[in-house]
Amino acid sequence: MDPISQTTLSFEVDDIAMSDGNYGGKGPLLLTDLPTEIQLAIFSLVCKHDGMIRPQHYCPGENIFTVNTPMTGCWSTWGGYYGSDSPRYRGRLPLELAAFHLARVNKSIRQMVHGENLFYKLNTFEFGDTTLMLKYLVSLPPEQRNAIKTIYTCWDHPWLDTDVGSAFKFLSACAGLREISIDINRLSTMFEPGGANFSRAPGFNELFLLRNLKVTLLYRKFGEFNLVDEVIGRAHLDPTEVEVRDMVVEEIFNLQDRINSVVNSAPGVGPLVTDHEIKEAAMGTNLISRDPQLN
Repeated sequence: MDPISQTTLSFEVDDIAMSDGNYGGKGPLLLTDLPTEIQLAIFSLVCKHDGMIRPQHYCPGENIFTVNTPMTGCWSTWGGYYGSDSPRYRGRLPLELAAFHLARVNKSIRQMVHGENLFYKLNTFEFGDTTLMLKYLVSLPPEQRNAIKTIYTCWDHPWLDTDVGSAFKFLSACAGLREISIDINRLSTMFEPGGANFSRAPGFNELFLLRNLKVTLLYRKFGEFNLVDEVIGRAHLDPTEVEVRDMVVEEIFNLQDRINSVVNSAPGVGPLVTDHEIKEAAMGTNLISRDPQLN
């Protein structure tokens, strides 16, 4: 449980007058009789999923959650292929989407769950590539998009014809976003031990236009298809030498530090990404957004 929830749930039971199962003599104590902050803490526990939320797993139907184009499948984080799952099984949504069932209990709970955008605020959203990320963010109403704090995405392979730059630019339209983790396992060709050319990676310059954001670069060091061995193999070096492996790891760490030294800084006087560029990125998805500013 996070510290906020722990603090919120710390209250004196004696403050609630209870006798024989009655609340102040007015009948059974209901969840909605609790103080608002206690209800909010409980609903937050229900809405937060332990794992990541993968929008591309779900078919259209629950369009409050999914993008409005059907997905037949996509690449997973480590390169495996998976198909779309039905959003419902025997009429029920999966556990990670419990927030939407909770919101149907009654009007007051719905107003709290959706009014606070708990599902979007509390969960990490994972995408197989930046195109999927962009489409999902464009499809959301602005209140829900701005509530998202954490995103996990894969950096697209350089030879794919995708507009990574536009996807990164659009992150400027996510006012609440504070952390993005980017899987760079597909970008081994952008590294050279001792002299990185990562600046050639599609979207690299656009990533530097973001502000007030923590960026984490994720990659595999060991096992099959790991980034370190791929980089070392391209350079025809010995992958068993610790010094060589450490050189690659240090290069990636320095790159991440360089990105964060800029991106994690406070916003300047004016926006680095204009409203026109954000709208242009959204229009490139060919989706009809529920944000009127994007259409």
